[in-house]
Amino acid sequence: HGVCKDCCNDGTGTVPCLNVDMCASAGPENGRYAVVFSYAGKPTEDDFLPHVEELQTRVGRSMDTVLLMTKADAALLSTEQKRSLWINNVKLHRVDWAVPPDMIYQPQEASWCGQKDLLQLHALALAGYDAVAHYDSDVEFRGDITPVLRCAATGQLLTTSGGAGEPLGAGFFAVKPDPRMLDAARRFARRASFDSTTGWANAGFGPASSRFAGAECGQGLLHTLFYRRDAGASQVALTEAGLAAPD
Repeated sequence: HGVCKDCCNDGTGTVPCLNVDMCASAGPENGRYAVVFSYAGKPTEDDFLPHVEELQTRVGRSMDTVLLMTKADAALLSTEQKRSLWINNVKLHRVDWAVPPDMIYQPQEASWCGQKDLLQLHALALAGYDAVAHYDSDVEFRGDITPVLRCAATGQLLTTSGGAGEPLGAGFFAVKPDPRMLDAARRFARRASFDSTTGWANAGFGPASSRFAGAECGQGLLHTLFYRRDAGASQVALTEAGLAAPD
């Protein structure tokens, strides 16, 4: 496989990327796993889980497929969309919110990507699984994703950088679900705001040299919370939730 150089970071600088295959060797072979998607807003017919059939041909019943939607949005699913979920064995998981209701930073611009990104937070606490992997719904599946899930089941939080210099891309993460992680994210959101020049909780944008795409949305929030160990608000949220920053 080709190796992407300078693609991985620890919140402050470039570090060697994790060897996922080696990590996976320590994970459970027959764990209970799930691929998770999320959909915020009124479902449209033309972009509703466009690659779910392809995913099912690859994983079959070896792992679950879960769709996160708010209760209000799920009520708007058409008969055809419900049929698609049933045919493709997709479990609909209804939640109360897309944006934490007590979050400090809630801009009113329609272009804000917070609803789409922050709905994903519910995957952090999805009960009953050894590991889950959240993907954007437009991701095409080309290979075996089991190693990613087996690695995450060891307790390793897996994320990737973005394609335009973002230190964390919101299109993917894999995690061993733990309600404390969602609790930490909510504690952080209640305490920390976003500023266009200083980032979340005034922690800056490092290791990016300046504000990056989506910094004000989920990928900026998650990166600051889990990787910016020098951010006081992050450390307080993690500590109060009974967690430490990931290795």
